[in-house]
Order: sequence, then C-alpha cells, then structure tokens
Amino acid sequence: RHPVAQFLGHLLPQFDRRDVDIRLYANQAKGDNITAQLKQDADGWHPIHDLDDSAAEQLIRSHEIDVLIDLSGHTGGNRMPLFARRPAPVQAAWLGYSGTTGLAAIDYIIADENVIPPGDEHHFAETPLRLPDVYLCYDPPNLTGFTATVAPPPVLANGFVTFGTYNKLDKVSDATVACWAAVLKAVPDSRLLLKAKPLEMDEVRQATAARFAAHGIAVERLLLKSQTASALLHFQSYSEIDICLDPFPYNGTTTTCDAFWMGVPMVTLVGDRFISRVGSSLLRAVGLGDLVAENVEDYVAIAARLASDVPRLERIRASLRHDLLTSPLGDAPRFARSFEAALRQTWRTWCATQQDRAAS
Repeated sequence: RHPVAQFLGHLLPQFDRRDVDIRLYANQAKGDNITAQLKQDADGWHPIHDLDDSAAEQLIRSHEIDVLIDLSGHTGGNRMPLFARRPAPVQAAWLGYSGTTGLAAIDYIIADENVIPPGDEHHFAETPLRLPDVYLCYDPPNLTGFTATVAPPPVLANGFVTFGTYNKLDKVSDATVACWAAVLKAVPDSRLLLKAKPLEMDEVRQATAARFAAHGIAVERLLLKSQTASALLHFQSYSEIDICLDPFPYNGTTTTCDAFWMGVPMVTLVGDRFISRVGSSLLRAVGLGDLVAENVEDYVAIAARLASDVPRLERIRASLRHDLLTSPLGDAPRFARSFEAALRQTWRTWCATQQDRAAS
C-alpha cells in the first residue's frame, strides 16, 4: 500500500458525515483495491489526472470546497501549480511531504508539537496546524490469512539480539551507518538485519557490506535481505527482529508503525527538522519516549541498554500492539475528532478574517 493511502484510508470512515463532506481529487489513472475503498468512503471521487490546472481549478471551485488538503507536496506528479491558483479559501498540506511547500497559497501544514516544536515556525511558509497528540493515524494491515499472533523476541531462541530496519537504503546515511556500527560494537554478538529491494543485487549487497566494514563490522554480522514476496511475509518477517533502528536524518514512518504493530520497539535520534522528528513523534505517541535519543552517543546507549533488558523486550512484545491501537496513533475515532476540530478552526479563522476585511 502507498504510505499516504495507508494513513488516509483509516481516517475517512471515522469522519462525522453530519458535519463533514469529503471529496477526493485523484491525480493518477491507476486504481486498485485501496482506490475502491477510498471511493466508497468518500462523498465524491473526482479524477483530475487528465485535467490541466485551469480545468481542475474550475471543478474544485464548482464544489465550493472550504478546506483543500494537498497530500503530495513536491513529490512526483504533484499539483503545486494548481494549489497556487487557490481553488479553495483555506488550503493545507499533510502527510505526503515532510517539509514546507514554500507556497504562500498553502495556509497550513498539519503537524504536531514533536515534528514542528514551538520556535520552528520560521522554517515554514505555512502556519503549523498542530494536532493535540500526533499528526497521523495508522491503519493496521487487513490481509487475507494474516496471522495476528505477535512472535516472541527472537533473542530468546537465537541467544543474541537482532537489530533491524526495513527502510529504504536511500535513508541509510553515512552517519547512520557509523551509528549502527557503534551499536553493534556495544552489543557483542548482535546482528543487524537490513531488508530492501535493491539488496537482491550482488553489487548492492557488497557495497552495503563495505560501508559497514569501513567501521570494523564484519559481513557475518549483517543479514541482508531483499523485498519479501507478499505483504503477509513482510509482516511475518518482523519476528526476526528484536529492536528496530531508525535511520537519520530521514526517519521512517510506515515501517515504524508496522514494527509497532508486530510488537517491535525502535530507537530513534531526534533531529532539527520535520523528517528527523517523525520517529520521536511516533514513539512518544505509544508511550516509548525513553527510546528517543538526543545525540548519537545517547542513541547507542539506549539501544545497548534495551538489548540487555530481555524481560523488557518480552513485555514490549506482548503489549505494543495493544498500546498502538489504544494510543492516538492507532485510535482512528479519537484522531478524527481532533482532525475535524483543527480544520473547523481554520475555517473559523478564515471567516473572521473576511469579516475584519469587510469591516475595514
């Protein structure tokens, strides 16, 4: 599933349709089972992939949209020029791009106090619209034949701790490699599992091993795996990891939530920008704020301390799925009420501005 759809799909059915009318503007022709579900959960589905900006603007204006939300930012296939035409009185950015659009026509960026802490407003062209808990809501997998049982920590059977990440290799920066190498050195006999599609190629495997070898980590301590054949196998493969390690400065999001769903905790390093604070936001949302590091040395110490506490790993494994589902990150009805309230406030602010202009 596309990450944006994974977070959006969980939210749509929870909106109060007595107060909210939802229209989705689809900017791609392709469709799948998620597309069908989104169509079902929306009040209107409007393809605009074949419309130029002028035609799309006219369509949106004809629907008298109050608040228009962009889900792409500056990623591929975006419609930033359309938003620049301001087809709706209030416009906001959310989910698809962890940073400012730089567009004056987008009024708000939907966030929380962890990803955009007080004092960071000057980094954004938009006004931060901070939700009270966390800025997104996770949609757990709904897979045919999915085995819901969370496996015990593999350290119990292996006799050694396995760290891991399923993030794209592009996110594994040189600083991240150096930090993870330090973690492996701090935890004797531990392993690091990396799973990403490019690792199916020998040259990528060799290059990845060489990056760790430069920091004194033997290839035998690395478990390099390619993409799994199905979503079911992907989730089941979390049973091979004791502790996930978050890359930096570009943190994981979907992979982190998937890990929580499978009972696997994560260590993250909080940074100085939105993309470097996502891990902190997600961990704090599920009550694991003590696994947020302030610097690399702290990151290594937290990972080593958690690796040495097998009873805690067992407790986390047994409770994290429940903690996720009952937290703001997994409680869709609770999140929807907060989201509705935030959007309603943006509309009231716009209306008050119009009244002030009329009065002057």
